[in-house]
Order: sequence, then structure tokens, then C-alpha cells
Amino acid sequence: MSKIMNMSKAAIAALGMTTCITAAAVADMPEKPNGFPNRPVTLLIGWGAGGGVDQVARQLAVQFEKITGQPLVVINKPGGRGTVVLADFMNAASDGYTLMGGSDDLVGQYAAKGINENPFKDWTPIIIPQVTFTQIYRRAEETKFTDWDSFVAYAKANPGNVRLTNSGPAGGAERIMATKLAEVFDIKINQTQFDKASERYGSLLGGHVDVMMEQPGDVNQYIEGGQFVPVLSLLNERPDTFADTQSIKDIGADVRPFLKWRAFWAKGDVPDERKKYLEAAFKAAWETEEFQKFNRSKYMHIVKSYYGIDEAVELMEGDLVTFRETLKAMGLLK
Repeated sequence: MSKIMNMSKAAIAALGMTTCITAAAVADMPEKPNGFPNRPVTLLIGWGAGGGVDQVARQLAVQFEKITGQPLVVINKPGGRGTVVLADFMNAASDGYTLMGGSDDLVGQYAAKGINENPFKDWTPIIIPQVTFTQIYRRAEETKFTDWDSFVAYAKANPGNVRLTNSGPAGGAERIMATKLAEVFDIKINQTQFDKASERYGSLLGGHVDVMMEQPGDVNQYIEGGQFVPVLSLLNERPDTFADTQSIKDIGADVRPFLKWRAFWAKGDVPDERKKYLEAAFKAAWETEEFQKFNRSKYMHIVKSYYGIDEAVELMEGDLVTFRETLKAMGLLK
């Protein structure tokens, strides 16, 4: 019996709908500028395989090929908080066939003068396909505190002994947010930074730290498995998905919550018509039901999670201002 005959009616209907959606997306695409792209496009990733940027890149790559007829080849070159890959990206031809994937960390590193290239002037952000937020988590079996208010009380009762782990460097968004919260509530938090997710998660699970800063999509298996419990959502309002978790407004903190995002860039001097075509292709790929299912599984439906070129530039400009102001206030930038 053929595979089609073994499929349920619902599966066949879903397959037909997906085919129609993809066909419609292809039909709505602008004409290729001078045939671009007529060969595979390379996406350089400054992080390792399996990480957040890598996952979204590989999910979008499948849809990108359906839309454009050309593969999106993902190449990982991790190191230096996503900056090792910059040399290959900047040395590539400015023809739109070499793109780079990274995160908001690159704006933070530019603000801290860790890199020379301006992420929204020297490069063009073609798409931000994922935007999320940060939460602070405790172990499910934690008894010393259960929410942010009791965590603050515990920190005040144990000055200098509270430990928090995150993935951020000294000038990164997570480190800045934790420092600002400590200042607002007059508590001391000892921050530990791990580049590897497994080390961060293991340190919390093993009780080596008290709390951890992370994005919900990256620890969804631990949340759904009942191992990690959020004590604070770094958003102004409580999202419905985490209605029982306190927000910035709930705790009365005057702290600007950084949104965490992932982006794909082209070099700034790539011809505009090619950048516009890539923007349209990635938007069509982002809108497919297959990719939206992936994004929903990572809690990416909670905040606006798509930005085209103009909106991405605006978001990065705002983040750069906040990074610089905060770094100066912390004495990390002159």
C-alpha cells in the first residue's frame, strides 16, 4: 500500500494546505533581480550547532529553499561570543550570497567597543525572525524562596551569598538587567557566566547557583518538565502564558527590559534590490505554518517576533542607546 494511502485524511488535508500556502508565497514573491539568487546562499553562524541561532537558521533554511528555489547553507563557526565569524563575513563578496546570523549580543559588543562594525550601518539586518524575553528561574524544589519578593528577602538576609548564572558577558543585556535589579532592590548578586547552556542549566539543577537568567524557549523542556520555575518575567506586563509569574510592573522596578533577539545580516554594501529580495524571501519563509509551529513551540508568539529591515534597524538603534547609557552608568564605558 502506498504511503499516501496510509495517511489520514487530516494529514492529507494538511499537506495540501501547506502546499497551497507555499505556492501562494512563491507567487507573491517579487521577480528575482537579475536572476538572484541562482546558486546557494551561505549563512554563517557565530554559534555552535544546536544553539538558539542555529535552530532558527535551520528551520528557516527549509522554507527559504521552497520560496527561492535555492538552498540556504548553514555553516557554524562558534567562538568569541559570536564574533569569530566576523572575519569570514566581512571578507566575503558584497553580492548577497553570504549572510551572517547572530543575536543582540553583537549590538551590546559594539556598544562596549568589543567590535568595530556597526550592526545596523555597516551591516543590514535582513530579518529578525525571533524575539523573546528573559526570565529568572529557580529550581522546582527550592524552599528558601518561591517568587521575586521572597527572593529579595532571602538576598537581603544573606548579603553577598546569592548566586545567579547567565550567558552574558560584562556588558551583555542579561548582566546589565541583573545589575540594575540588584541596584533597585539594594541587594548583592554574585553573577556567574557560562557560555555553554548545559553548564548553566546544570549549575541550577545541581544547586550550585540560586537562580538563572534565560529565555523561556531555550529551557521549555525544563519548564514543561517541572524542573525550572520562573520567579520573574522581564517584561512590563505578565504574558498570558506565564500569568502566575511576576513582571517588572508587578515588582515596581524602573528597569527597561531588554528583548532578546536573533537576526540575519547582509553586508551593508550589498545591492539594495538583492537585500529587498532577501527580505521578501525570509518574510515568506517566516510566515509558513511550519516555521510558525516551531516559533510557537519556543514561546516566540508572546511578543512581536518578526522585524523586517526598517523595523530591525529601529530596534537595534534603541538597544544601542540603552546599552551605552547603562554601560556608562555602570562605569564600563567612558
